[in-house]
Amino acid sequence: MHRDGLELIYDTPAPEFAVSVLTLADEHLGHEVDAPSRHDGPQILLCTEGSTAVHGKSAL
Repeated sequence: MHRDGLELIYDTPAPEFAVSVLTLADEHLGHEVDAPSRHDGPQILLCTEGSTAVHGKSAL
């Protein structure tokens, strides 16, 4: 596993499957955070505490 900014990325043996954890605390709470997708395909976001709003960036 390795860290890239706010994201902790777990290495998996399957290239089509990825697991990562975003931990938002302190100065990041209540602010927009850029978390780029590292792969194509569906993604699942699980919020374990509090609430969140998720927005995709426009391709324009």
